[in-house]
Amino acid sequence: LVMHSETASVGATPFVNRYSAGWSMPMSKAVSTGPVAQFAVDDSTLSCPKCAGVDSNNAEHIASVGWRVDSSLSGISPWAQVSYSHLVNEELPSPTRERAEDINGRESNWVDVSVGANMPLGQNMAAFASFAQTGAVTSGEQFIYSLGVSASF
Repeated sequence: LVMHSETASVGATPFVNRYSAGWSMPMSKAVSTGPVAQFAVDDSTLSCPKCAGVDSNNAEHIASVGWRVDSSLSGISPWAQVSYSHLVNEELPSPTRERAEDINGRESNWVDVSVGANMPLGQNMAAFASFAQTGAVTSGEQFIYSLGVSASF
């Protein structure tokens, strides 16, 4: 069982807390699979002049459960994950919003499907690529593409 927590911040102000857990079960020497779960807490508030007509409490709590497959093939580590997510706190919409779907253009329940791969580029660097499709966004743009290089120091 692997557990992880992280906090994102803007300056010195905490922005989002995310707690995740997963259980990796080896299927072979190169493939593992298992359940994953995550709970994300966003207690941020909007404080800008243009935000005056919008509910200033932008709090969202999202619970997710899913299944992940990881592999390791000759230096490249492909992976895939499917998750079901639920927006937990939709019970008190502001007067300016009529439905849960109007909260940031997001549905209250959705499925995410992601695939990707990581490739080490030395001891402290790696390249990554991923593609995700989400059912969360009602605006029509439901695809996310990521490509990049990461470094650890």
